[in-house]
Amino acid sequence: MDVKHIKFQTAQRFKIKSGKYKGQTIDKIAETDEGLKYLDNLAGFIEDGALKRILEIYLGDKAIQEELRKIK
Repeated sequence: MDVKHIKFQTAQRFKIKSGKYKGQTIDKIAETDEGLKYLDNLAGFIEDGALKRILEIYLGDKAIQEELRKIK
C-alpha cells in the first residue's frame, strides 16, 4: 500500500474550517483556478501545523503542481 497515496487522499477530503471556503474540502476548492490559487497562497501564509502539512501534501502532488503551473 502506497502511504503517500493515502496521505494525498486524506488531504483531498480535509475541510477548511474558516474563511471564504469554510466547510469545503480542499479537493472541491481546487476545482477552480481561483480556489487552487487560494490554496497555494494560504500555504504560503501558514507557518506550521496540520493545515500546513495537509496543504504541502496536496499541493505537492505532480498533477496539482502541473495545474498550478498552468494558472500562474
